[in-house]
Parts: sequence; C-alpha cells; structure tokens
Amino acid sequence: MPAFRGVVLGGTFDRFHNGHKKLLTVAYNATKDLVLVGVTSQTMLIKKSNANLIEDEGKRRGHVESFFEDLTRGR
Repeated sequence: MPAFRGVVLGGTFDRFHNGHKKLLTVAYNATKDLVLVGVTSQTMLIKKSNANLIEDEGKRRGHVESFFEDLTRGR
C-alpha cells in the first residue's frame, strides 16, 4: 500500500537511463495520488560544466513523460 499522498522530485534527467527509471518507479509506487517531477531547465544549467553536452530540456522532459505514460498504463 502506498505510503504517501504525493511525491515530489526533480533532476536533470540527462541521457535517461535505468537509474532514472528506478527513481521514478519507486516514487510512483510510494504514492496513491500524485508524482510531481521537476526537470532542470536549460537556464539553470548554463553555469554547469559541459552544459553544451546536456540534452535539451524538451528531450529530457519527453523521456520522463513517456516513461510515466508507460508506467501508468499498468495501474
């Protein structure tokens, strides 16, 4: 049984991988109502080293959204 009414988390989600999937799956399974995911904007990444190598925000957000679409089909 889910332990929380909602879960909030955030990250860059660059090069979407199994660790991201695990994090999002655990968050999804821990709540019965809501998972709110923040994806770091390009503006926040400007000062990060190698910022030019990070996938654009739309692509990173798309990976997260697509994963949740697949995940929620089973609930």
